[in-house]
Amino acid sequence: MQSKEEKNGFTFVELLVATAVLAVFSAGIYQVVNFSFNAWEYSRLKVDIQHNVRTAVSRVSRELRTAKDYEIINKNSEVKMFLPGGEEIRYYLKGDQLLRDVNGTGHNVAAYGIRFLSFNETDEKGVVEIVIKGITGFELKTKVFVRTFPIQGDTQ
Repeated sequence: MQSKEEKNGFTFVELLVATAVLAVFSAGIYQVVNFSFNAWEYSRLKVDIQHNVRTAVSRVSRELRTAKDYEIINKNSEVKMFLPGGEEIRYYLKGDQLLRDVNGTGHNVAAYGIRFLSFNETDEKGVVEIVIKGITGFELKTKVFVRTFPIQGDTQ
């Protein structure tokens, strides 16, 4: 018969089983935390790209709205606009960046994470449709009436 002191310890097999259960539980917790972190990162990226697309549409449409003239070039993927102050501004896509060029002297990033950019004249004179799509698939379309565009019959 064993004494009371000899029965109080764990056997090697019991320690191995407890370690295996703890390892499986820890791996499960790690998977849940890792999945949650990746989902949070992807959501943050989507929100960031949506913000960039909205900013790009707002900026391009605001400047185009005040242009005295414009030209859509490069298979509808670029717009060159001539502002009343004499500035020539060009928006175009390079890689995943929407670039803004002023008077041919600078290529400043107006937005990043952009996959597609299109400018199309509509049937209405002086109305341009702008389509910008982000790398996450978020797309915005807007129509801009170029306010200073010469109207037919205008004698100025």
